[in-house]
Amino acid sequence: MSEGPWEVVGLSLSTATCAEPMEEPVRFRDRGVDWDVFERTVQMRVGRIRWGAPAAKVAGSFTDVIIRSARECLGVIRPRSFYGYEWWNEELNRMRGETAKEESLAENES
Repeated sequence: MSEGPWEVVGLSLSTATCAEPMEEPVRFRDRGVDWDVFERTVQMRVGRIRWGAPAAKVAGSFTDVIIRSARECLGVIRPRSFYGYEWWNEELNRMRGETAKEESLAENES
């Protein structure tokens, strides 16, 4: 088990690097984008990676190429403050409220 950034601690195995806090993943647009431009941008930037560098450095560079290219060519979908159904909207909220009022009135009349 000498491959990777691992070190043996006692009888357990742990990573030598610290874990980074998880955050909401970036969501990229996938509709109405020019995939040819994205592909050309990625290919151009991948050609600049120093492939003889350590594997972790190459992997980081490759990831950076993909993310930078996606941000520039595809665009980012801004995070929503409400993580409900994507198809839910204000009109449905209004209708839900009206239905609840009608049900409440019907129950009070019985």
